[in-house]
Amino acid sequence: EVEAFPALDVWAASAAESGILPVEKVHSLIAFLALPDSAHRTRSDETSSVFFVLPLEGGLLYGISCHRSIKSADLLHRDASVSRSAVQKSVCVLSRCPFFGLIQQRVSPVTQAFFEQKDFRNTSLLSAFHAQLDAVPFEKLSESELLLGLDHSPLFRGLKYQLLSVLKAVLLGAKVMVYSLSAEACSRVVLCLLSLLPGGAWFAFNSDGLGCRHFHFRKYGLPLQCFGPRCCVYPYLGLQMLDALIQMRGFLVGTTNRMVVERASPDVLLEAPEDIVEAGGKGWALTFANKEVRDLVKCTSADRSW
Repeated sequence: EVEAFPALDVWAASAAESGILPVEKVHSLIAFLALPDSAHRTRSDETSSVFFVLPLEGGLLYGISCHRSIKSADLLHRDASVSRSAVQKSVCVLSRCPFFGLIQQRVSPVTQAFFEQKDFRNTSLLSAFHAQLDAVPFEKLSESELLLGLDHSPLFRGLKYQLLSVLKAVLLGAKVMVYSLSAEACSRVVLCLLSLLPGGAWFAFNSDGLGCRHFHFRKYGLPLQCFGPRCCVYPYLGLQMLDALIQMRGFLVGTTNRMVVERASPDVLLEAPEDIVEAGGKGWALTFANKEVRDLVKCTSADRSW
């Protein structure tokens, strides 16, 4: 069961900031999120990623997962669990800090090397990586590190001035959903949309490394508190979290499942191509199912000129 989504107030202390988190509470959900339902579309010679968050103990747990597949015949060791022609696995990092791109850039080559061993019993590589990642002083890193790996140019090329309408819908607390055949694409788009709001990429995270922003943000009432118990944000949402989602007044979520789209009835549906970088400005579609929201967020002539 998904815990209640917390209020994303970076100025309030979170119960999850210290101590050992009971991650076992969300183990069943992590299994579905770390290896998304679109994973079968990934070629055996490529590593794909997905980004997700999970409410836990009044705070958020940030997940970065990289997954690959390998032919069963190529494995040096096959146990009883290998019953198909190919094996899919993911290497997932759970973090208290939302440095999605920074961690993904480190997890991806480790995942490739882990698969190239062709023997999943050998986990010494993962243990060494865990120790290395644990030594990174995330609390001292600057805000620019939070934005590492986020490329906004596909959004601007694909949506043009309509991107402003999507951002307005998010600020209004509407039900905004990003759909793509790729879990990496939809979760990246959600993170890009968030990062276009001042302090949006912080989620509920705060640290000394962000100190240069503190004075100015507090002065102007930033970051805006758009998300909380009645309006959630999930870069990637699995089918198992649907029941919790449909109880929300508003949301900003990414999904690869058409059933989620149909059941959640979003006010705004943004469809992104499977490869947002290669597609450039093609393959994007924006649908406003709620006429009231569409009228409220419609771009003015000044918006279009800008």
